[in-house]
Amino acid sequence: MMIIVVVLFLHGRQMRLLLILFFIYSCGKGFTQFGGDSGASEGGNNLIESQNTSDQLVEVRESTSIGNGKSTSIGNGNEAEIDIDDNGDIIDPVMQPVMVTAASLFGCAVQSYSIQCSMSPELVGSPLDVSGVEVYDQEGRVIPSSGVLFSHQDEILTIQVAPAYSIGKLTVNDQEVALTLTSSQGSEPATEPAAADDSSSKTPSEVPVESLLRDVPGGIENGHFDVDSFSCEGTGNSCHIEHVHQYDVDAGRNGIDLLNPREKTSDLGFAQTGIDFCILVKNAESSKEAIIKINNKVYMATDLNADWSAGCESFRLDEGSLNKLDSFELSFPVNVLDIPNGLMQGSPKVVKDSADREGTLIIRYVDASDGSFLKELSIYSHQ
Repeated sequence: MMIIVVVLFLHGRQMRLLLILFFIYSCGKGFTQFGGDSGASEGGNNLIESQNTSDQLVEVRESTSIGNGKSTSIGNGNEAEIDIDDNGDIIDPVMQPVMVTAASLFGCAVQSYSIQCSMSPELVGSPLDVSGVEVYDQEGRVIPSSGVLFSHQDEILTIQVAPAYSIGKLTVNDQEVALTLTSSQGSEPATEPAAADDSSSKTPSEVPVESLLRDVPGGIENGHFDVDSFSCEGTGNSCHIEHVHQYDVDAGRNGIDLLNPREKTSDLGFAQTGIDFCILVKNAESSKEAIIKINNKVYMATDLNADWSAGCESFRLDEGSLNKLDSFELSFPVNVLDIPNGLMQGSPKVVKDSADREGTLIIRYVDASDGSFLKELSIYSHQ
């Protein structure tokens, strides 16, 4: 208002001078508003804030990303976006969950009302997608999600089941995962393996120390034993892997370390990793003095004589497995050939050509999930 009054009293040259000064003042104010090192504006890119730094231009733009609806775009030539919260702090990127599959779980053991499984490396340290995992009770009914709790630490996945339910089986995307019972539950699960019953095992002190695996120069007395290995249940050369004559004499032992056998070839051992397997003993009644030691538990072979059944006690050779097979030995008293039915006698040709290996002692490895054949050994005396 004051400027208008002053203008009314100005004429000619004074008026022109005043207009020039006003124009200069207006232009200077415009440069200050729209230029400079920092400021705020709005445009087609919904630019919220712009700031020059010594190295790069950082622009904060509106976005529909997670967080508070804002992300940052770093304009240094390499575009990248990161989420920020309401306080302007950077939010760490969210790791995508990794899908749990049947192949990624192994060595699953039932203990009380929980299942513990070893996980393959790709699952360790990542959030897990367990949407395909289902636990069944003994009657074959799926336990509802409200009765199952998942947790994982390091390489172990723990599945906790409410005490109202009993564990029957575990599946991932409808594929069954082998389970081993490590302790008795309130109600026995359908997957309880016969070999897991410790009532048949013996402490080493219950078996004469001389009958456990040891060095015996010359092998067993009054004869020797042979070992044949097979890749399938058939007869003849198609399944026969190797015949080892007088194993005990050459090895200087009264038995075999089945994980680290002393032999001329490597065909007597079992070294398959990446699979849960069960150990079956066949024809033990005709070789009743055979002694088997599994992970420091000692059994007479007759205690383990059985066919495959779902839920058999399973083992694994992978390091870090909950059910890792650390030791597996077969041995005989040195005078076993003097004991009736102590060790079945056989003929190499007949053993190879007969379906039951001539009734000789058989150690068989089978897939824990379905009982499919993996490998077997036939052990027998040969005069």
